[in-house]
Amino acid sequence: MVLRVARNGGYGGVTAMQKYNPLSSVTITAAESAYCSAILEHRCEWLDDRSIFPQTLTFYMADHAAAIAGENGKPPPLVVVTSNRSRWIAAGLETGRLALAAMPGDATSFAGIRDGRAFGGADRPVSPPIYAPYRQGPGSTRSIYVLVHASEYATYRANLDAYGVTVVGWKFTAVPADRAPLAGFGVSRFAAIAFCKALRAETLKADGATCWDKAWTIDDNVIGMQGFPGFTTAEAALDAAWVCLGFNGKPLADTRADNRAQFSSAAVPGPPPPLPPAATSGIIQQVALWNIAKMTADRTNFSPTYVASAEDLSLTRYFNITNTPYRFYTGSVIWKENVVGDYYDGSLVFQSARRTSEADFVTAEATTPAGGAAPPLQVRVKATDPAVTARAFAIDPVLQLSKNISAADRGNAAVRNRAACQISEQITKTSIGKAGIMTPASLAAAFALPDDSVPIAFQDLNPAVAGGGDDTAAGGGGDDTLPAGGGGDDTPPAGGGAGGGGGGGGPARNRARWKQLRKEKRNNWRRRWRCKR
Repeated sequence: MVLRVARNGGYGGVTAMQKYNPLSSVTITAAESAYCSAILEHRCEWLDDRSIFPQTLTFYMADHAAAIAGENGKPPPLVVVTSNRSRWIAAGLETGRLALAAMPGDATSFAGIRDGRAFGGADRPVSPPIYAPYRQGPGSTRSIYVLVHASEYATYRANLDAYGVTVVGWKFTAVPADRAPLAGFGVSRFAAIAFCKALRAETLKADGATCWDKAWTIDDNVIGMQGFPGFTTAEAALDAAWVCLGFNGKPLADTRADNRAQFSSAAVPGPPPPLPPAATSGIIQQVALWNIAKMTADRTNFSPTYVASAEDLSLTRYFNITNTPYRFYTGSVIWKENVVGDYYDGSLVFQSARRTSEADFVTAEATTPAGGAAPPLQVRVKATDPAVTARAFAIDPVLQLSKNISAADRGNAAVRNRAACQISEQITKTSIGKAGIMTPASLAAAFALPDDSVPIAFQDLNPAVAGGGDDTAAGGGGDDTLPAGGGGDDTPPAGGGAGGGGGGGGPARNRARWKQLRKEKRNNWRRRWRCKR
């Protein structure tokens, strides 16, 4: 079967529509139902057949027993999903720390997340993130967890331990052990929700323990929200029957100067605004309050099959098509800040692994599996056009004719793989949003995996030399020196060292290549990419 599509002439630009959608349209009818369902199911089966997913998911912490015991009776935690930004986060946390230290008296916190005094002086390079402990208000006991892939754990510990947040590393067991780890947007989000479920379950095992039913996930560069009364007020609004609350994400991040002008204030904030009117649909992204108790009962989570895009939109459409209720506050607007990445070996390990995952899926979707209804994934523009694979269509016309793709990137294998991978993800997310297209079995395989099929392990890990080894960033804890430039996207160009499908070696064997990649990315990223995510 062949799907009718049209290319996105702006692919490769700065907005989410340009970054993650190689196609401007996908024509899907009831006749393509089985085919589109099989594309999504094939990704799930491909991971399972190769023992890549599901696998044991391990969470690394300084003291996991203390963290679990400490959740007893606390308010819902803030879980920050991040990669490649430890020094940028530290710089923002340092901005607020200095502003707090400059206040008269012995203040240990600001009045709350709406207190603009936290934004400090104009000389500071980064705004304090909304999840900073000292922005939670006087006497707050709320936990802040910073969730990062295990390859980046030591550097995040080195740079953030001094600021009162708990760094958590995550990793799926790799089979074989030297295979590149499973990585991607959906994988990271899956790990975040799985962490919340497991943390709650472990807390409730203690006699007489009480634990939250809800938890927040927050993008690492969120610095404020307009029209938002605060975390506690929103938590009270989440009905037990709703799976989550979502808020309105701006299409682009802003500069430090713009954010400081918007939020900075010398005065203590007045009474908070009420929550705005709620809609029954929207895109759950950037900041969300999840009903962890309901997601545990329903076995719901993000789909790890969305490695290059659409992890948030696919889950939102799953909620819509399955009539799973949630609420969305258009009037509560999320503000984010432009970022500068770390670019150390640990983050390049994770980014290289993500490119391997993209390449694996593209290779798998270009051939016919034994006994499978799909792929190969084939598309064309007109009914009279010859059928081509997603990768061929990504090369020409998507990349070849896009006004936002450089000549060098058009020939880059990793750029081609990412575009082809996103074409598949765009087709399936579009199919999920159309009634009667995706079968219940395909939706369940992607979004309702039984929790006991992913064993969870907690492990204490305290690097002997924080930030040492392959996971080393210039500057230790509290260092807020940022690379020159800034204001752009912290994702390096997709090219370079992606490899083909099938796995990649371990860090030791590829260390020289990753170090060369790091040097190239540091030199080129500001010129070739701009902001947002």
